[in-house]
Amino acid sequence: MFVAFGVAMPFRYLGFVFGVALTSAGLQGLRTRVLAVAVVGSLVLNVVLIPVIGITGALVAVVAGWVITSVLVVPDVERVFGRVLSARDLVRFVTVALAAFLVGLAVRAVVGGPLGDPVGGLVFAGLGVLGFLGLARLDRRAALARP
Repeated sequence: MFVAFGVAMPFRYLGFVFGVALTSAGLQGLRTRVLAVAVVGSLVLNVVLIPVIGITGALVAVVAGWVITSVLVVPDVERVFGRVLSARDLVRFVTVALAAFLVGLAVRAVVGGPLGDPVGGLVFAGLGVLGFLGLARLDRRAALARP
């Protein structure tokens, strides 16, 4: 689970950097509204998930708050500063990370016992790395294909 948490850290960083950028552009009110949406989303997930899956639910809620913040500030950052990162890039990253996470959880459940966590974590990390390398390769091909 902590491997998934670590892979999601870029969202925390992006949300922070984009938030500082919006503040420097005089858009503190927008940043505050985005953070309020992220806090409410995280709170709802905590209320729903902690009773069901415990600490894992809390980690999912924290990561969801980071993702919400990152995704919601991108359009405003692009409007003020130009294209920095597209929502499409974020969706692709989240999709790969989520798929790797779900497969890792399934492997963890199948393997079980003391080996379940490390094997599930390795599967998650391996699929995540392969997925991100595949996305990078697709981006390079698309860039080469452009005139």
